Amino acid sequence: MSTSPDGKKTGAELLDEYRRRIRAGELEPGSRLPSASEFQELHGVSATVHRDVSKALKSDGLAIGQPGRAVIVAPRENWSAAPAGDSDLTERVAALEAAVQELAREVRSRS
Repeated sequence: MSTSPDGKKTGAELLDEYRRRIRAGELEPGSRLPSASEFQELHGVSATVHRDVSKALKSDGLAIGQPGRAVIVAPRENWSAAPAGDSDLTERVAALEAAVQELAREVRSRS
């Protein structure tokens, strides 16, 4: 995980964290996500980072909310269009690379 120079998580890292927590059921559908002030206190980041993370979660279908109202975790049926976070993608690529290497070893051993 690459954090910012001051040791705080970046906006992208926080977005991945919230995506993971929602998908894992740590944050259940209907539960309220942190407000801007709560998010700033929890993570030591600006209101802009909170806005960007909230906007991305809504865009992913993982959260719903209106300006000036609480942002909540969306119902699971909204999640199907939500992209995997960068960390999920990295894990999938690593697993695929390992499988390809294993297949290549098998092919070489048969030659």
